[in-house]
Amino acid sequence: MTIIVRYLKLSYNFVTIEESFLGFLNVDDTTGKGLFDITLEELKTLGLEIDDMCGQGYDNGENMKGKQQGVKMRFLDLNPRAFYTHCVGLRVKAIKLQVVDVREALLQVGEKDNDVAITILNHVNIVSKKLQSKDMHLNNVISEINMLIGYFNDYKETGFSKAIEEAKQIAIEMGIDPIFPQKRLIQRKKRFDDSSSSEEVSFTTEENFRVNYFLYIVD
Repeated sequence: MTIIVRYLKLSYNFVTIEESFLGFLNVDDTTGKGLFDITLEELKTLGLEIDDMCGQGYDNGENMKGKQQGVKMRFLDLNPRAFYTHCVGLRVKAIKLQVVDVREALLQVGEKDNDVAITILNHVNIVSKKLQSKDMHLNNVISEINMLIGYFNDYKETGFSKAIEEAKQIAIEMGIDPIFPQKRLIQRKKRFDDSSSSEEVSFTTEENFRVNYFLYIVD
């Protein structure tokens, strides 16, 4: 679970609103109580007073925003002034549509932090939201997951060329040459079921990217 704080920064007579990513929390108990306990403990460790808390925001999970046992209500029980706001930023649009802004943000983070960036896949996110529904039944779960798997199987076969074209357009917008860097020729041994196990197959840089990155990520 990620933890991010938003706060006022005072500098002489100047006040700004800042937001900082503090890190990841290991979670074993994903119930509302479990998530509340680990969050509360982390805030105490950081020396942050719950009585000073004036807002809280989470994703759409019932364990987070639930009116009875969710993290939101547990904090409100301690501090009724901790106004809850739904985290609308998690209604994720495709990363490719915001890649220029994402790149700029990652460059800024990269100057201060070495944590690995995490990409949220839009199709996975949509299914994830459906699976959080209270009235979701097992047969619907199986159907949704099978459709998601089918989507990725199709994308594995047909998505690379389209992704390359979109990536080239994005690269042009960012002032980057839309070409793969030319490195030494990539080679691999043929598999046992190929015509010759000793012959080596040469990869272009684009094919190397498709095999070792695109297919790997989709799988």
